[in-house]
Amino acid sequence: MVKVLPHQSAMYFSPMKNYKMIFYFPILILAFSCLLFSKNTAADEIKEHSIILTPNRCIALHQGQICYQTININWSTNRISDYCLYRKNTEQAIYCWNSSQQGQWHYEFASSSTETLQLIDTKENILIDETTIEVAWVYKANTRRKTHWRVF
Repeated sequence: MVKVLPHQSAMYFSPMKNYKMIFYFPILILAFSCLLFSKNTAADEIKEHSIILTPNRCIALHQGQICYQTININWSTNRISDYCLYRKNTEQAIYCWNSSQQGQWHYEFASSSTETLQLIDTKENILIDETTIEVAWVYKANTRRKTHWRVF
């Protein structure tokens, strides 16, 4: 039978082991807090400018039908300037705001396909943000041609 001495038990800590734990514990806390704060700053950078659409999806009954929806558009940036809202790949502005840092507008959406909206700083001609209004449908178009006659 093996006799366990008090200094050999599992609960025994040597002064050297305690010193290492006391030394490394603050370093671990510092490393985790740096990671935590670095994620917050990245999230803050994302929130510097944004466009929020409510709702961001329009649902038509059948595929190919025009979908009608009033879309609430809210946007904000980190600086004051002149901004305009455009449909992607068009030159005519849908709506503009002068000397603004944020804005909102009710857009009467009517389309049979998905549409991308862009917020552009018109003073510097810079794309600030873009977002998409998705068009979906309840019933897909019938790919099979219907015959309107019968033999019997």
